[in-house]
Amino acid sequence: ELLGERLFSYPMRGPFTETMIFADAHRLKRWWKRLQLQAFGLLSAGNTFLACQYFTVRGLRTLNGKLVQHQLSRFCQSDSGQDTIDSTPIPSQISHYHFMDESFHFNSSTLISQEVINELPAPTAFEKQVANLGIRGCQQDHRTFSVVINGIFWHDPALYETVYRLLRSHLFALNHTDAKEMMRVCFTEASEGLYQSYQTHREATAAYQAYLDPLGYVWPQNRQMSLMAKASIDRYLATQRRALPRFLSTHFSNQRREH
Repeated sequence: ELLGERLFSYPMRGPFTETMIFADAHRLKRWWKRLQLQAFGLLSAGNTFLACQYFTVRGLRTLNGKLVQHQLSRFCQSDSGQDTIDSTPIPSQISHYHFMDESFHFNSSTLISQEVINELPAPTAFEKQVANLGIRGCQQDHRTFSVVINGIFWHDPALYETVYRLLRSHLFALNHTDAKEMMRVCFTEASEGLYQSYQTHREATAAYQAYLDPLGYVWPQNRQMSLMAKASIDRYLATQRRALPRFLSTHFSNQRREH
């Protein structure tokens, strides 16, 4: 209703569909990920260890949401109780209840993946392999940060089309040249927003490391979150400075054809 079209969300999807809305993916990568998810579903259906390990990955993913929403929900939290929450702006209420929801998912995932798992036989080499591949996949999805929304680890080149449409919409009403310049400044130059997003990514990396610390079967590269730890401001800007000109060049060509 606000944007006039669906930009930052998607319709209901099946269990084997890519969940990252803006990922570093293409048709082949999405097909391969779907195949991996289906294979894991088949394996974990008859394997208690892998079924518990699913909640390790779920715990990591919800931990990120919990960290972000906890900051946003503080506006609603006070000693005055429920009446105060209901009197706050609706976006703040959404953040508060989202935090409560993420906390439930995180706590239940932690109970299963770190407590229940201790009552099971030690995992086999195959089970360890599958479990660590799942954790590595989570690292792969969260290996970078986004300047668009602090705390959401999207691949920003996949966001260019959406941001361009947003800037050209009635909300901003920028022409093509102004939208192009706004994108250049926001994506390819350092800013306070970029540094804040990077800091959130660093905090999440440290939290993921702490979350995995009690699990003895985790590979060193996962325990250290080596893929996520490689993220940096310089690496981010280098990626955008390569990708954005290609996108803008394509849109300049489209604009000329339209005229």
